[in-house]
Amino acid sequence: MKRILLSAMEQIEGKYWYKNSVFSGIGFSIDFDGAVSASELADGRIVHPYYSVCVPDNNEYIIG
Repeated sequence: MKRILLSAMEQIEGKYWYKNSVFSGIGFSIDFDGAVSASELADGRIVHPYYSVCVPDNNEYIIG
């Protein structure tokens, strides 16, 4: 699954595009304080937040 910075994509008519194709995969951003947030995208639209399978659900560092 591709993982691309949201800022590296174009938003056209409410959909995220990367290299002239509607994007499906993981889009992420890095806040000014270094916090990373990620979302799963399908057909260019954000479907839901993405949490890595490597991080347990009860991890104290997950905010949200």
